[in-house]
Order: sequence, then structure tokens, then C-alpha cells
Amino acid sequence: MKFIPLAEIKHLLPDNCWYKHEQTELPILYYEGHQKWDTPLNLDAVASELYPDDIIPFILVNGNLSVPQIYNANTDNSTGLVVLGHLTANNVVVGGQGIYVKRDLNVSEVFWGDYNHGDLVVEGTIHSHLFINTDYGVDDYRFSMKERIDIDFLLNHDLERDVAEPTVLFHLIKPEFLYTREDIDDTIYSWDNWLRTDVILNAVASNQTILLDTPNPTFADVKYPFAFPNKDINLDNLMKLAGGTIFNQDHIPDGEEIIVEYTEDAMYKRISFINGNSYSTSVYFQYEDLYAMLVTIQKKKSLLPFSKDYIVQTFYRYPSDQDDTWQPLVNTSIAESLTIEWEKLLREYSDMIGIYYKKQKIVTALNFNDIMKRPIVQRLGQRYYEQEDSTVFYCGQQWRFRVENKAENQVPRITILNYLGKGDNNENQYEYFHYELEQDPDPKSKPYVQMYYQRKNGPEADVYFLEVCTRRRMLKAISYFIYLQKYIERVYIKEEVILTEEEIKLQEAIDKGNSYLKGILGHR
Repeated sequence: MKFIPLAEIKHLLPDNCWYKHEQTELPILYYEGHQKWDTPLNLDAVASELYPDDIIPFILVNGNLSVPQIYNANTDNSTGLVVLGHLTANNVVVGGQGIYVKRDLNVSEVFWGDYNHGDLVVEGTIHSHLFINTDYGVDDYRFSMKERIDIDFLLNHDLERDVAEPTVLFHLIKPEFLYTREDIDDTIYSWDNWLRTDVILNAVASNQTILLDTPNPTFADVKYPFAFPNKDINLDNLMKLAGGTIFNQDHIPDGEEIIVEYTEDAMYKRISFINGNSYSTSVYFQYEDLYAMLVTIQKKKSLLPFSKDYIVQTFYRYPSDQDDTWQPLVNTSIAESLTIEWEKLLREYSDMIGIYYKKQKIVTALNFNDIMKRPIVQRLGQRYYEQEDSTVFYCGQQWRFRVENKAENQVPRITILNYLGKGDNNENQYEYFHYELEQDPDPKSKPYVQMYYQRKNGPEADVYFLEVCTRRRMLKAISYFIYLQKYIERVYIKEEVILTEEEIKLQEAIDKGNSYLKGILGHR
């Protein structure tokens, strides 16, 4: 370990490490080779003898670093950390600096990055049990796409979860490190409103754990029940994939083919069937361009011309072969893969059912109309296509509204924009969730909320029906709708009720029943 000038080690820093582009006369604390430290690292307490009153820009470890805890309290400006190998810690509670990790970041308990004077860059995979981001700088697009992310519980500042509903915190963190709702008087804008920062920092500094030994079952996440009697590849299970309504079948005519497709861990999956005929169900799997598998229903060969006996058949093929005809699936490694992927599919489908019923309970025509009837929504909804003057910005989200216009054949719509971070060309990336109140042609049918998804902006951008098979995306859409419904009244108060000083006094007089003051002010 030694303090050396930045110029002597700058060549070791990767180009995307912002300390490489810094100019400073202060020394850098440098460690050569792998490091394993037994005591917590306080990034507020790094100083050299020559500059005892100055904050050292950063620590550079040319190798792996293993340390029990990393923390600091000064979120405005603190010493940074650059690790050119793997970084391993129990807890990381930081803010006010850059942290750069060339390989993997391994946090066994909690990573909490706070405030926008710091940022995290990890070239490898981010591993953490609980990851809390309260405006710390991260690659939002990477987190949204789950690229090299291995996190059990993610509480990001992009409102994927409602910050006013801290269930997951009380499920995981010891109660002495959390405020209760009764403790909080102010508006809840962020996860850090719930966290007792000083108590957490003291615990981390003394090498204590802040997580519960076992999760509190009172606050456990709801797990969707398994929807199948078993995990077998059989007729009943295959037909059940087309037997419900979760793929919008109730709004699609019978006889029309329904195709549902998605990808999980490089395995492409497609469920297809004729609406109203579950015997037409088939499931197609394809792993990249290496091999494909098919599960389908065929009628049994029978001497009886009207036999309705059916069986399940399984096939495989290699898409890259010139002769890529389907072959009966035998006991091979591909058959083993089918067993694994089939069980995953049934679990995923069970989750889809749970998410579908959650959507049906929350994103209803009643709740949609409750939002649309607000005065601010009606006012902004008249100029939906005037983007600059029709958007509500609230706690990191953008809300836009469109009122019904029968002359233009436009149904009521709510649009929620979610920021995804910077793209390859450093441009801002967004995703759009549209909620439209629609009704089938049958005059006896009831209105319902149809949901759509869009990635690019502009009138020519593709807009897709939001399918329940995109489970994470659908859950985001539901969570955003909940958040909008909960806080639109607060926006109404903030944006619509702009009172003069006399009007405020008048309102206070009315509230207090002061008829004399009410009489004076009321005649002005």
C-alpha cells in the first residue's frame, strides 16, 4: 500500500472509469495484487500524511478485493474505489463517489447507493441479495434489461415498486433499521425515507448484519400457485395452456389462431392454438440456432371413424440442417432438455395466471375512470398530442392523458413513460405503457382496459399489445398504474390549486369556521 501521484497509475485505469479523466494534485492510495482485509472500509476516512485535511480522490486495487463492509456517510464527496478484479463484501452502503469494478461485484447482503453524487460501474456481473438505489448513478438500461444482473430483490429509483409500500424492506431488514409509517411525517419520495441511515452506518461499521436471519413471513412476496396437477408432458397439461383467458381469448373470435411467444435465458418459447379448440395446442421450443423441440396433439389411429382419442407427440430437429424435418424425440440429451424446459414453462404459465388476475383486479375500467375524471387529467387530456404542454412529471415518471374523441375514433388513454437510461449513441431511452379503455362490438359487453407497449417515440413507432407472457413487463405496467392512481390526487393539489395569499387565508377561515374573516375576505 502506498500513496502515489495519479499520473503514475493512470495508464492502469480503463477508459470508462471516470477517474482516468480527472486532474488532481492529490495522491492516490494504491494496492498491488489481491487484497483481503479484515476490517470495514470507511471511504470517508482515507487521508494521507501530506494532505490530512483533504479527501483522497480514490483507492486503486490492482487485483481482487475482499472486505467485510464498505460504507461512508458523506454523500456529497467521498473517496472513490477502483478494483481491477473482483470486489467482494457483505454490505456496501455508499454515496458521493465513483465505484468501478473491472470484473464481478459480489455483495452477500445489501448494496445501497445513495444520492446522485456517486455512480457504480461494474464490467462483470452484479451479485447482491438486496440492491437499493436511491438516485445513485447506475446504468438504468442494463438494470431494466437484466443484463449481467443477479439480484434477488431490486429496489431501484425508477419506481418499479411503489416506494410508499415498503413490504419488501420489512420482509428482509431488521426492524431496528427501518422507520415505520407512524415515524414518517413527510411525503414518501424514495426508499431512503424508510431507512435509518445513521443506525445502518453504525451497524455496518461494527460488522453487524442488517438483514433478518430468516425472511419475515408476514411480509413475504405473494407466490402464485402452481396451476397444474403435475409437471408431466401430458394431454391435460398441454390443453390447459389454451383453456383459460389469460391471452385475451375473451376478446378474440373463436376460430382465430392465437400465438404467444417469448424468450427466457436464450430459450425461445411459443404457445399456439386455435381459439376455442384446445386440442389444437402446440408448444415450440428453440435454443438459439442449435436445436428445436415441439410438443403437439395428434389424433390416435383408430378403426373407429369418429374416435376422439388424442395423444401428445414430441419431436426435435436441428434448424441449421438442410433436412430440418421433425424427428420423433427419443431418449437423448434433447429429451432431457425438453423435460427441463417443459417444467419451466408450466411454472411460467402459473405465474402468468397470477399476474393476469392481479391485472384484472387492479387495472379495471372503474379505476381507469377514477383517474380520468380528475380535473387536471381532463385539462391535460385535451392536448395529449402537444407533448411539451401536456405531461405531468412526478417522482421520476412522466404521465400523459388523452380524453375520448369520437370524431377521431380515439378512445380514452393513459400513457406512462419509464426512463431506461442511455443507449449506444448516448441518447435517452424510454419505454411507453399505454392503457386504453375499449369495448367489444357487442353492445352488451362491458368496457375493459387494454394495455400496450412501445419502445420508440413518434407516430410511426411500433406499438404492441402487452401480453401477460412478458411477466416482468406486465408487472411493471400494473405497478405504474397503482402508483399513478395513488398519487394523481397529489399532483392535482400541486398543479391545480394555486392560491393567492388571501385565498389561503380565506380557506383557513372556512376550515376554522371564522365567519367574520370569511365575510371580509369573501367580498374582495
